[in-house]
Amino acid sequence: MNITVILTGIAIMVASAIFMEGVAWSLHKYVMHGVGWFLHESHHRPPGTEKGILEKNDAYSIGFALIAIVLIFSGFRNLALPYAWIGFGMTLYGAGYAIFHDIIFHQRIRIKRPQSSKYLNRIIAAHEIHHRYSSGKKGYSFGFLYAPKFYSQPDIVRKFPEYIREREQRKNGGGKAD
Repeated sequence: MNITVILTGIAIMVASAIFMEGVAWSLHKYVMHGVGWFLHESHHRPPGTEKGILEKNDAYSIGFALIAIVLIFSGFRNLALPYAWIGFGMTLYGAGYAIFHDIIFHQRIRIKRPQSSKYLNRIIAAHEIHHRYSSGKKGYSFGFLYAPKFYSQPDIVRKFPEYIREREQRKNGGGKAD
């Protein structure tokens, strides 16, 4: 293998990992909070609720892992290396998801949270809002490893209901209520 093939593979892997955030966002919004709520609902139980080691929601992660394994295996077996690099990109995204979502945010493995950064604070706030203010068909903040700068506003988690009320009033043609 020459350096061009390796660099191309790495580029495909990184692009695939970035693309997975869009795939995960779409799946989270339209499937997990739609027809797939029967699996995802287990993940929205309040803290302290007994969940066990695995929850029904983990079926989504297992499904993505199986797809990545098939792509990696097929890529090497059939010498269709782009498939393997796409599978590696999915795996890279899955590792980021597991570290942030399952370990840092939900503490499924108890560790001390790393010192916060602006990025980490923003995705934590977005995910906190998702868990506090989302349910079956209605929800907010569906990303896992990316959150818009909106979520970096000071005290956004506490002020979010006020933001939603104001947004609904604007949408319905009214101004701020007196």
